[in-house]
Amino acid sequence: MRMAKPIVVAAALIVALGAAASVALANSTHYTRGDAEALFNAGSTGGFAVISHGGVVEGAPADRSQRIGPGQNFEGFRVCATDWHVMFIDLSVDDVSDNTHTLAEARLAFAMIAVTYELDGAPLATKVTPVKPRLGDPTALEPGATVAFSQHTGAILAPDALGVGPHTERVRIYIGDVLYGDLGDVTFFVDPAKTGACL
Repeated sequence: MRMAKPIVVAAALIVALGAAASVALANSTHYTRGDAEALFNAGSTGGFAVISHGGVVEGAPADRSQRIGPGQNFEGFRVCATDWHVMFIDLSVDDVSDNTHTLAEARLAFAMIAVTYELDGAPLATKVTPVKPRLGDPTALEPGATVAFSQHTGAILAPDALGVGPHTERVRIYIGDVLYGDLGDVTFFVDPAKTGACL
């Protein structure tokens, strides 16, 4: 199937780009439930629109600094125990690598994909956003692309859902019932209040 490989490649690119933008920053303001929900639901739409138009990257959904992403680029990532947490994978399809030109075609493409999360070795209940047009420059995903669509799969966790210390996440991508990509175990850390990521 032609579209399967580009989706995982695009996912890897998004994970890599997200990691570059997700360096834990000193954070004197708590990351709220609203911040986490905004990033999860609009990170590839409103968030990218702000970034691509030279807007100030302050607050969700443009600020991806608190996103716990999948893949080895997030190994050692740190978040604050008193903040809300958002973890998701951002998958994309486009008109060049996936021959996807319309929202209807994108929905069909994503209907064949399933993503599973494990948190500390146990299955994590996830949410999936609707397929949406991806705002921002689609050539960042694929040279020559003129349109792209995305979908997020992941979870929003309350501050008390993750105890202080190390945690492990694992994300797997299935096309149909076949395992297509296993992003491996990634260890991230929850810092106690007034230390590390909580400063």
